Amino acid sequence: MLWSLVKIILFICIIAGLTLGAGQLMDTGGGVRVAIGTIEFNLGPLQAVIAALVILAAFWIAMKIARRNSTMRSTNASGAGSRRGQTV
Repeated sequence: MLWSLVKIILFICIIAGLTLGAGQLMDTGGGVRVAIGTIEFNLGPLQAVIAALVILAAFWIAMKIARRNSTMRSTNASGAGSRRGQTV
C-alpha cells in the first residue's frame, strides 16, 4: 500500500515538473541555447522537446544495457549461468 502511494506521488511530481518545464519553454519564446565548450546550439521549443526525448531514450537504453551486462557478469561468475533452467 505504501509503495502504491509512493508511485502515485512520483507520477504527480513528474507531471508537475513536465508542466512547469513546458510553461518555462513557452515563456522563452526564442528557444533554448545550449553551449558545449566553444560550440553553441540554438534550439526552438519543438526542437528542445525532441532533443530532450532523444537524450532520455539514449539514457534509458544505456541503463538497460548496463543492467543486462552486470546481470550476465554476475551469473557467469557464479558458474550457474550455463545450467540455468536445467535439471541435474
